[in-house]
Amino acid sequence: MCVMTTQAQETSVVAVDPVQLHAKVIYLSKNQLYINIGFELGIQTQDTVWISTQTQEQVPYKVVQSSSNSSLVQPLDKLLLVTIGNELIITFSPNQKEEKQIAETVNRESILGISEGRKTASREAVISGRYVFGLNTVASRTLWNEHIKEAFYRVSVEPQVGYSLRATNLAGGFDFNLNTRMDYRYYSKNTIELPLQLRVYDFSIQKKFKKLPVQIEAGRFSNDFNIFGGYWDGLLINIGNQHVG
Repeated sequence: MCVMTTQAQETSVVAVDPVQLHAKVIYLSKNQLYINIGFELGIQTQDTVWISTQTQEQVPYKVVQSSSNSSLVQPLDKLLLVTIGNELIITFSPNQKEEKQIAETVNRESILGISEGRKTASREAVISGRYVFGLNTVASRTLWNEHIKEAFYRVSVEPQVGYSLRATNLAGGFDFNLNTRMDYRYYSKNTIELPLQLRVYDFSIQKKFKKLPVQIEAGRFSNDFNIFGGYWDGLLINIGNQHVG
């Protein structure tokens, strides 16, 4: 056990009454949500906010980035099962910071005194997914002139189905992402080459290390760290985080 006395600049945080706001999901990026409120309404970067819906209980989210009228948040624990356009209830406590000089005596437990049996509680796996169905169809009739009685008819039909899956906190601390779409194209006048198509936009595993600022991702995925965006096929190793560039 070691004891030390320090003179330090302390920043104390004074919490005020919780604020409750209503927002909407404007975009989804893996487990992150873009919402349509920002620092104009008091949402600040690095804040912790509690988000709920009419049917789901509050879940803590961290504000990764905040602009005047939008914010990017990511879950600290569970995921809310939401999609673009869903209504959200945001609850948070605005903080007022006060700085003062203090002399304090700190009792710190030696590293050697930490119990070997102390472990961080493991979190349960969370799996969520959604289906999207769509149908595009066009029918047209062309009559060249009044002397030609026979008209030219065209019909095109394109049904499609999409499926996305997100699994977090899997064995070993891995996350899994899947985003696919299948469509069929029919045209009444011509045969379309490869009328049935399956598109795979995201099929990847991801792991963020807790003790190191390292993130790995493998498969087909959207590269969030590339300034030009786009999807990659391969392996990504990112070193750094919000605190270690």
